Amino acid sequence: MARSGSFSLTAPSKIVFIIALILAIIALLVTYGMFPVPFFSGYGFETLLVGFVLLVIGVVYSGI
Repeated sequence: MARSGSFSLTAPSKIVFIIALILAIIALLVTYGMFPVPFFSGYGFETLLVGFVLLVIGVVYSGI
């Protein structure tokens, strides 16, 4: 049961979700070598990490 003043999560905005999803797809394509992306080549994990951190920020802070 939630208390008053407890930590609450919100849904991320659509734009934050779409950006995080695009970064995740790029990371998968780069990591498994299906599609070379010039700027992201060699940075598959870092790209996925940035997308996940962006998604977490969108969930924790409302209005982003």
